[in-house]
Amino acid sequence: MFEQADEQADSTVFIHFMLSTIAKTLAQALAQNAPVSASVNAPVNIAGLKTHEAIVLLLQHNPHLTRQQLDNLVGKVP
Repeated sequence: MFEQADEQADSTVFIHFMLSTIAKTLAQALAQNAPVSASVNAPVNIAGLKTHEAIVLLLQHNPHLTRQQLDNLVGKVP
């Protein structure tokens, strides 16, 4: 397969192969690192942390938080 693409000077087959391999690898990594649903809603103690540290900790526990939710959680509501 790759040999024929090389002879034709067409990298489409190789690019498709690499992109599908990357997609599979990312899917496996996400599945392995996915938070347990209970921990997503578990309270996170951010008392005493600097704002950027609190944001990182909150996003580690729930990467789907919006900017507004983060502002509310760290007390930076306008």
